Amino acid sequence: RVRDDLNSGRMRDAFAHLRLIGLAENLPYCPPERLPDIAEPTAKQLFLLKARNMTALYARHRLDFTPGPAPALSVVMVLHNQFALTMAALASLRENYSGGIELILVDNGSTDETPRIGSYVSGAIIIRNAENEGFLRACNQGLARAAAPALLFLNNDTELGPGCILAALERLFSREDIGAVGGKIIRMHGRLQEAGSIIWADGTTTGYLRDASPLAPEANFLRDVDYCSGVFLLCRADLVKRLGGFDPAFSPAYYEEVDLCIRMAEAGYRIVYDPAAVVHHLEYGSAANTEASMMLMRRGRGMFRRKHERFLGTKFARAPETLCRARSVSQGRRILFLEDTIPLRRLGSGFVRANDVVRAMAEAGHQVSVLPVNGARHDIMSLFGDLPETVEVLHDRNILTLSALLRERADYFDLIWVSRTHNLDRVLPILREAGIDPRTVPVILDTEAIESLRDQAAARLKGGEFDLDAALAREFANAGCCRHVTAVSQAEAGILERIGLPSASVLGTIREPEPTPREFAEREGLLLVAAIHQMDSPNLDALRWYAKEILPALARLMPAVPKLTVIGYAAPGVDLSEFAGHPHIDLRGAVDDTGPAYDNHRVFIAPTRFAAGTPYKLYEAASRGIPCVATGLLAGQLDWTDGAEILSAPVGDAEAFASQIARLYQSEVLWTRLREAALRRLARENGRAAFDQAVREIIAAQFSGSASFSLASASA
Repeated sequence: RVRDDLNSGRMRDAFAHLRLIGLAENLPYCPPERLPDIAEPTAKQLFLLKARNMTALYARHRLDFTPGPAPALSVVMVLHNQFALTMAALASLRENYSGGIELILVDNGSTDETPRIGSYVSGAIIIRNAENEGFLRACNQGLARAAAPALLFLNNDTELGPGCILAALERLFSREDIGAVGGKIIRMHGRLQEAGSIIWADGTTTGYLRDASPLAPEANFLRDVDYCSGVFLLCRADLVKRLGGFDPAFSPAYYEEVDLCIRMAEAGYRIVYDPAAVVHHLEYGSAANTEASMMLMRRGRGMFRRKHERFLGTKFARAPETLCRARSVSQGRRILFLEDTIPLRRLGSGFVRANDVVRAMAEAGHQVSVLPVNGARHDIMSLFGDLPETVEVLHDRNILTLSALLRERADYFDLIWVSRTHNLDRVLPILREAGIDPRTVPVILDTEAIESLRDQAAARLKGGEFDLDAALAREFANAGCCRHVTAVSQAEAGILERIGLPSASVLGTIREPEPTPREFAEREGLLLVAAIHQMDSPNLDALRWYAKEILPALARLMPAVPKLTVIGYAAPGVDLSEFAGHPHIDLRGAVDDTGPAYDNHRVFIAPTRFAAGTPYKLYEAASRGIPCVATGLLAGQLDWTDGAEILSAPVGDAEAFASQIARLYQSEVLWTRLREAALRRLARENGRAAFDQAVREIIAAQFSGSASFSLASASA
């Protein structure tokens, strides 16, 4: 019955059917079925079965590891029986990386099909030991034969994720001080084995995030770590050889890679965890049994403690409250960045600038954790892909879980950066409850825009009264507890100083010139790129004003009215149906690449009647070489001059706005002059280097004693 009602259109979905029919008629129902978690032993059996089922393939289709001239990578794999697993691991390796691989197989006295592996694998160097020499000695045997600049120690019970080898190689050689790279190790049932590893003061170790989801935010950012396990350890070959390989004292196995990574670090090299290198691992798949492995671990730990007593004196005591501090050895301040949502660039509305702030922090070497106060509705690929890879994107957190985060990470954050004043009002009680003292943990407020100015402009449109001073007092009632306050323009910084916030400074907007190439005659149409987050959005008001008043005025001035293309994110719940099918307005929604739109259109318009801050959309349009027509409100926020870098018209004067569009659309001389002037202005005032330097100086000042704030407000 439910299916029939849905197919006929009587009900829109199953939930509506339940609420309107099922409950009313007392029909039986149950929650949707949840797939059970796969037990790890079952997952291991399935992986083993898959490996065995593939063995017949290799009889007719040999794996070719002929290295060719000057291979970039040497792979050392130690074998002891487990033939099917070995072949599956080698097939995964070959499929994963198409470049030259010098494959070195060390057979430790196998008694199954492994001694005949040369019949199924061509081009490999095969070292045969009559007896089981142990993992460590076998690795050193392989090391002695390795000739490539990169050396990968790889277990024979692994399956590599897409692009794993290339990602790790690129990371290893991205900086001269990186000595080794490890990856995200996932056990066969889909839970983490480790996301980098920790060494504790007592010599014990922890695979960070063991048993967590591989999609956990904490597992998906780049960082320096104590060590990465030998399941997958990519190293500079010359460095490993210079250090003498694995220390034979740890033979037959366990703790040898921990010791090697420490010796690399003592030699001045970094050990990097890179989540882009994904490895699926049949844990203990090559061991005789788990207990035998545990015994070897306990033995290795004792030797390790004796050898590295001084090093262990610098490490944290093993405890839940020290886990986050211990997970990374990266330098820089630990910063909690709070914003409405994850600041994706495609969202516009100040999020581009917030994204640039996070990038500047990461570029300065700080450890940044981004928490979306209102949560993150967007797909994980967008969330991880639009921020620096060293940033921890807490996509599964929001204001409701902020208290728990601060408890979990007590005394962890050095600084809290709050984007937008309304977020300060919401999170301040939580910070106080958590015992955050702004005298020791500075709070920085980045206003992004003074909302009272936007409200004042909106009130003027409606002809209402507005008390700006009272609105400013309400908006910044809690700002006195902040060590520093930033504004997006000098005009807004002046307002902050006037209301008693002397520590305010200007943190502007990045937009460097990158003009699109088409000439005036090759372009046509009008363009507006703007996000619409709610029904009372300034951008929606601008679009309505254009459609109702500017467009008819434009039709009286031009024989053929150019079509307006509107591109930008529209939040769920925003109804744009009033523009559907409009002959002169084309709503495109969000697009991945706005470049073609900027290259194809002739004039950018911004008929914004109320706003605050600075209009990023005009910076972006001008940087792409498309001249702009905007209201005088926006031109004033930019401090750009009508007729110099932009054409403008008074707010509410539709005839004047239409006239400016017609002038610019029909004059190539004017079009070229505005385009070039705006590009020069951007190059002079909106470069990334100055912005990044400003962020660095703001953060540094909070720890230099040069910052000031009101203790009375802070302790209120």
